Amino acid sequence: MRALGAQRRAVGVEDDAFATELDPGAAGVDAGGLDALRRIGLVDSVMAPALPMHGRMMHGVDGQISYQSYSASGELAINSIGRAALNATLLDAAEELFMQHGFEGTSMRLLTAKAGANLAAVNYHFGSKDALIEAVFRRRLDPMNAERIAELDRLEKDAGGRPLAPAQIIGAFVGASLRMIEDAKTGGRNFIRLLGRTYTDPQKQIRTLIGQLYAPAMARFKTAFERALPQMPADELVWRLHFMFGTLAYTLAATDTVQLIAGCKPEDRYDARLLEARLTAFLQAGLLAPQHDAAG
Repeated sequence: MRALGAQRRAVGVEDDAFATELDPGAAGVDAGGLDALRRIGLVDSVMAPALPMHGRMMHGVDGQISYQSYSASGELAINSIGRAALNATLLDAAEELFMQHGFEGTSMRLLTAKAGANLAAVNYHFGSKDALIEAVFRRRLDPMNAERIAELDRLEKDAGGRPLAPAQIIGAFVGASLRMIEDAKTGGRNFIRLLGRTYTDPQKQIRTLIGQLYAPAMARFKTAFERALPQMPADELVWRLHFMFGTLAYTLAATDTVQLIAGCKPEDRYDARLLEARLTAFLQAGLLAPQHDAAG
């Protein structure tokens, strides 16, 4: 992906044609890349699994193999690291910026400043900021929605063809995102807060992207709710699902505001099991509430 290639080049990562032939998942970080990583505070996490390479094997046109050192002294090295680990680290940095400043507030100049890279070079490799945003969301939303659908499939299989209870369907949907709130070490909590604010983002392209990524899971869960609540008119169900997802979005985006309510235990906001139980009970009550009488 062009966005990820730009991130690698922004910190001085170059693919080694000979190393790639042997290890397609390898990339190298040179001295310039190390300096850029130090400036953005990522050198320790990125370089932890790195292996120093002092040279490479050259294949001559005569079929002979020779060794070429990367420096005259033979002491300097290029650090070989896995692309997957590097991409994850760099996407974490972009994810945090979007969470802190929003998409509109995170300019390409801010991104390049954090990456210690030339603006023109990053623009060339990213293609657009939209490509980077999509990479950030796909990394976590695709497996999250797959987990939701897999849990719904499991519940329906166990039910033996009978409709599920609304609480089971709600739990299958909200559980995956709430569990990520507990992940403070690998960026899950940052992403959940970013996702929460994304639901109300005014930018059309962001809403369109989120809609596309959620479409398969939303269709699947809507069908499950229709089976569970056959007596509910279709338009009424749509509105109740809208209110349900809005409540989930606010819960994800505004975990800090619960501290404004007297008697709240701040630590509860990151307890996924407790949040799931409380939220599921609340959403089920709204979903099953008596229907509004327009004439009244």
